[in-house]
Amino acid sequence: MIRYFFLFLLFTSVSFANDLSQEHNDPPSKPYKYTLSVCATFGNEANYLKEWIEFHQLAGVDHFYLYNIESTDDVHETLVPYIQKEIVTVVNWPNYMGDMAKEIPFLWTLGLQVPAYEHAIVTKAREETRWLVFLDVDEFLVPIKNTNVKEILKNYESMPGISLATQHFQGSSLDFTPRQKFMLEMTDLTAPPQEHIQNTISKVIFKPEYYKGFSYPPFECLFMDKVKPVAIANNVIRVNRYVNRFKGNILFAREKEKIDVEHRVLSDEKIESLLKSGYEIEDRERAIQRFLPSLLQRMDCEPHSR
Repeated sequence: MIRYFFLFLLFTSVSFANDLSQEHNDPPSKPYKYTLSVCATFGNEANYLKEWIEFHQLAGVDHFYLYNIESTDDVHETLVPYIQKEIVTVVNWPNYMGDMAKEIPFLWTLGLQVPAYEHAIVTKAREETRWLVFLDVDEFLVPIKNTNVKEILKNYESMPGISLATQHFQGSSLDFTPRQKFMLEMTDLTAPPQEHIQNTISKVIFKPEYYKGFSYPPFECLFMDKVKPVAIANNVIRVNRYVNRFKGNILFAREKEKIDVEHRVLSDEKIESLLKSGYEIEDRERAIQRFLPSLLQRMDCEPHSR
């Protein structure tokens, strides 16, 4: 029964996207309200959203399409100031599958997350924003040499999108979140969590006007005329993902053995090998931390020692 339900969702989602794409064969030429926007789904992440939004504004994001899936925390209080300033658009996204989406993880991606992304593209982003990226709330879009992502995107105006590499960081080495400490200060590189291919969504900054649908699996955007996004080196821009944030996670608060190496001169293959062996590597580059002084001010925090 679940198999047939899964196939129904897949067929409906892909058909819906293809039908809509046929109505937009000629990309709109009008000016956009936003240059760069982020779309994310979330649930019970009020403690993380303010830092995540404020950081991405510093990095050049103009707008956020946030899809709220059954949050029961005080997220409304967190988001109201951004909604009033038209920085955030919130959509309360229904979970028609109930607990089944939690018990069968790929159903969360297929039945909730990807349809929410398609809804954002078709009903909002395609007409409102020049560039769009899908992120989770534990993921930070980090320009390495620039301080503004939009400066990088100027070099790719003729392309439908750019694909991004992801580095993973240990979300916490404590059993609590220190006061006035930010997620982006957790600087130990760690191995990526084990994830099924059916839960994987490729990280791409793309132009919604060229969007045609999602491939499966892994989920990634397809573009008109079968053009492909350009892969960008991780020393230009990348996604920092902070895993194991929550108590109850098997790796939360667990110290790993750290290795003292200059990872900036190691090959990606060597770094991956060390991480898979169970080591953590100190992030000496700390590209994201140059945003900290401005982020402290935006978060109304006093400077703290490190």
